[in-house]
Amino acid sequence: MARTTIALLAALLLLPASGIAATATTATPVTNSINQPSAIDALRNLGRAQSPEDVAPPKSNFTDPSAIAAAADRGDAIAQFNLGHEYESGQGQPKDFTEAAKWYRKSAQQGYARAQYNIGYLYDQGIGVPQDYEQAYFWWTLAAKSGEAAYASKRDGVELFLNTGQIDSVRQKVAAWKPLTASESADPSALKPHKHRDCKDAEQGACDDQGTRDERP
Repeated sequence: MARTTIALLAALLLLPASGIAATATTATPVTNSINQPSAIDALRNLGRAQSPEDVAPPKSNFTDPSAIAAAADRGDAIAQFNLGHEYESGQGQPKDFTEAAKWYRKSAQQGYARAQYNIGYLYDQGIGVPQDYEQAYFWWTLAAKSGEAAYASKRDGVELFLNTGQIDSVRQKVAAWKPLTASESADPSALKPHKHRDCKDAEQGACDDQGTRDERP
């Protein structure tokens, strides 16, 4: 009996080491977190909404592109937003991201939250404007005051890319910010027609009853 036990122990000791190694290699490998998106990236992308061109513009009393442009010139915030969307999407106007940013900003300056979101998005992505996280944070902070959760999550996400001094500076600007009125946002030439030397020529059909006409480009 003792000899049998000794023989069995000897056989076990002589098993090849590769048998143990093969079992070890079947274990599930540990994922390297370095290759995964960082927590900051995940939070920054939390609640990422569509790009501005994917967001349908609000309805307004103006549907014709020329009427929208004229209303935008007069300071109509929704028309300014819609004109920005037309330049963003290339529908109704030639695609021009710089012009899109211009009109989104004009609408945003009047306190229109959707425009504040869109101009913030353009600054975040560097589309039509230089990439600027402070500007994105500024506009998204204002937009979040509307109570829209997606705007708040965008604000919180970009905040992770700013230092304490930048955050405090932006918050002070937000606290002091006041919206423009429609007349302040308007193109002055859209509100006050100018005298033009050709207005006496009725054949041109460009003069109004006061002998003036619009000189806007």
